[in-house]
Amino acid sequence: MSNTNVLFFRRAVFLIFLFLLTSCMSDTGPSMEPQITTDQQLYSSITINILGHLRPIYEFEVISRYENTGDKQRFLIGCFPAEGGAFPAPILNLPGSEDEIISAYKGVCKGETGVITVEGGEVREDVLKARGPGKWEFGTNQHFGILEGMFQISYWEVSSEDCIDEHHGDIKEGCSLSRSEWPQSNEFEVIFAESDFPGENVRIQTDKSSYIAQSVEKDQKDNSRYEFDLTATIQNNTSETVYLRRCNDRPPIYAISYLATRTLNLNNLRMHRVHLKKRSAF
Repeated sequence: MSNTNVLFFRRAVFLIFLFLLTSCMSDTGPSMEPQITTDQQLYSSITINILGHLRPIYEFEVISRYENTGDKQRFLIGCFPAEGGAFPAPILNLPGSEDEIISAYKGVCKGETGVITVEGGEVREDVLKARGPGKWEFGTNQHFGILEGMFQISYWEVSSEDCIDEHHGDIKEGCSLSRSEWPQSNEFEVIFAESDFPGENVRIQTDKSSYIAQSVEKDQKDNSRYEFDLTATIQNNTSETVYLRRCNDRPPIYAISYLATRTLNLNNLRMHRVHLKKRSAF
């Protein structure tokens, strides 16, 4: 074989090799990003009773499936309850938003913060609870964030299993990955539970949206007193009989059975207007 033919042959082999290498590089293959999927596409958020809370609190439960599709370990911020059974601490946000504060729901965690290690190829399922709202405008019943609509779940991901400060329980500086790198779930919808969902809540509807209080008297300290009447319709959607009472009356004077509705005329509801006295500063 002449030198010219040898040179031509080598060039042909090189071009074929380069073509194959380029073809392999252009094929991105399956995604190695972790996947989060929820067990449903629609959830009903129910009202719950929490001691000390006068405003309505809503809660729903999600079964979340997390799959580490890569071959490297992933590290998630998690909740470690005292009774065991650690689970990732979910962050709820609205699709397309980079700020989870617009969601009124937060993950429920009654325990310490830690790091959960998920091995490459590992799949885990966790039962997660979301509850909200947690913040209101001062002096009003207007809460911050969204309670109904489309949501996603994401997990707070860090770079290693040693990212928690053991003394303060905080995430060490520089450990948190960018939010764009946190795994995101599929989109799902959250709505309020309606009355045809037994065992959920008690609903109270007043006959008006506003009332006029009339001045009736003043007490010995010159504090004005006002009163007004309203009609309230109470619907019991729980699975038990609900008992209502006025202040310290015993036994309860109203009993509303399961799925029953009762209308009450509440008269002489009173409120006080206190005259604040100016005080000089120290």
